[in-house]
Amino acid sequence: MSPSGRAGLSRTLFQTAWRVKHLVRPLVPAGIRHAIARALLRRAYPRGAASAAPPSSMTASAPAAYGLNVLGHLRAESGVAEAARCTLRACRAAGVPVAAIDYARASPSRTAEALPDGLPASPVYGTTLLHLNADQCAFAIVDHADALTGRYRIAYWNWELPEFPDRWPEAEQSVDEVWAPSRFCADAFSRRLRLPVTHMPYAIEVPVPAGLGRETFGLPAAAFVFLFVFDAFSVPARKNPLGVVDAYRRMRAAVGADTRLVLKVINADARSPLGRDLAAAASADPTITVVDRYLARPELNALLHAADAYVSLHRSEGFGFTMAEAMALGKPVVATGWSGNMDFMTADNSCPVDYRLVALAADHGPYAQGQTWADPDVAHAATLMQRLATDCDHAAAIGARAAADIRTQLAPAVVGRRIAARLDAINGR
Repeated sequence: MSPSGRAGLSRTLFQTAWRVKHLVRPLVPAGIRHAIARALLRRAYPRGAASAAPPSSMTASAPAAYGLNVLGHLRAESGVAEAARCTLRACRAAGVPVAAIDYARASPSRTAEALPDGLPASPVYGTTLLHLNADQCAFAIVDHADALTGRYRIAYWNWELPEFPDRWPEAEQSVDEVWAPSRFCADAFSRRLRLPVTHMPYAIEVPVPAGLGRETFGLPAAAFVFLFVFDAFSVPARKNPLGVVDAYRRMRAAVGADTRLVLKVINADARSPLGRDLAAAASADPTITVVDRYLARPELNALLHAADAYVSLHRSEGFGFTMAEAMALGKPVVATGWSGNMDFMTADNSCPVDYRLVALAADHGPYAQGQTWADPDVAHAATLMQRLATDCDHAAAIGARAAADIRTQLAPAVVGRRIAARLDAINGR
């Protein structure tokens, strides 16, 4: 077989392995998975090919045009993809010229989201933003050389633990700068990377469609509804949905109010341990509803709006998208008081949950044994939930402060101005 043929076969194997990585995580130890991935990556994308388009900070001439090419899974229904779409909205709100380059390689999530009209779909600007996870960037750089050659390259990464692993050297060597959505991420990147790291939060905007209310989701009008939204691909041990169930059960046992818990999940196989646990929780308590399907973005926004409060007993978050979205809609949020969400959560605008930091006793997805994350205090969460369910004035006051703070800190125009300022600095304007 010719060298190009071997590279093509290795590329196919690498891409296939990436698409099914969530299936093999429980079966193959992390060290072995990472070694195999690195070996396939080196064969699929030889350093010669990757370096054909080197970082531009020292080698490229002045950018051809001021603006930002945003490259990512722009139509996927996932947190990473929604972050990219939020960047598009932020740029448009601040008048930053922006192109939307949809990364066509298969995403493990459904790809049915719409993009804003009127944006160029080719790389017409001098700076390219890779809105992808670090494990995807190395081969995206080869697949989209036209968007990267001779341009200033920024990787927009998320990471959920204090230690960023030394696992993706090809990606690090192929970009000029890294953006971090939270100070928590920025600290993790700065400790490990030799690149400039810029704190650039995600822009939050949650338009609520007309005509979709509680009846759409079978929720009673008078009940106090708690909501948690998560993706099973994001590692259930980190998202900790069963912690939310535990806190809700404790709260419900202590109050006489009519309450509901909605668990909105995608990518949870009904035959998996998580799928069986969620089904068992709903079967044991008729006030618990599991919505285990994709919702179009307007429907998801309507569900967020239909809730009275949002709960996340995560063990770690790089940013905390759904918490910020709920707060933008004026919902009081009960959430673990640690990691990226504490950029925008305070004791005045939300209900931070007590926790203790613990070492991971085993690998969980990409999170290695020995790293640190939070163990939220479920009893404290239940107490906070109880007060929200029984004191409507308290809940409303927290929600109002939350909405005001998100508008001030994370509205598209606010984040767009930060993006514009950084682009001005990059372009010497």
